[in-house]
Amino acid sequence: MILSKQQGNVQNRAVTLPLLCLILPLFLMVFASVSNDVEAAPTSMGQTGGINMPTARIDDDGRLRFGLSEFSPYTTFWSSLSLFPRLELGARYTSIENTIGLSVDDNYGTFKDKAFDAKLLLVNESTYFPALSIGSQDFLGTRVFDAEYVVMSKSVGSVDLSLGYGRARID
Repeated sequence: MILSKQQGNVQNRAVTLPLLCLILPLFLMVFASVSNDVEAAPTSMGQTGGINMPTARIDDDGRLRFGLSEFSPYTTFWSSLSLFPRLELGARYTSIENTIGLSVDDNYGTFKDKAFDAKLLLVNESTYFPALSIGSQDFLGTRVFDAEYVVMSKSVGSVDLSLGYGRARID
């Protein structure tokens, strides 16, 4: 039996839709009776998140953080500011070891990058629904770490779960 491309797409949708309809209610049922015991913590790049990935969390309003992180080959000096209850801004200076820089001199050693980030919390986390944020990394600067993303985060006891979609380089 030979299927056309259009018939194949219809069959794929026919399988995907019921699967989505099954997973979404299960996802909501799991999070129905959850407490919010998770605190916002910085990533290695300074934005609120986990290790190298942003979450939908925003630090407390008016909080200013500074940090130095090393995640080989990256060494990053960063700062972040939660300016308003729903806006987090970040700035960082990253050194990438053992990388040829943008110089004529071969002894340059490491590439240096400046970046500015922003994250906007669209929906606060509630009993039944996750927090929802959109963000942009390196929207000003050299744009080596340029990325845009949307992310949902929900705490289950002391565990923070996140699901998101990003474009370009998400670190």
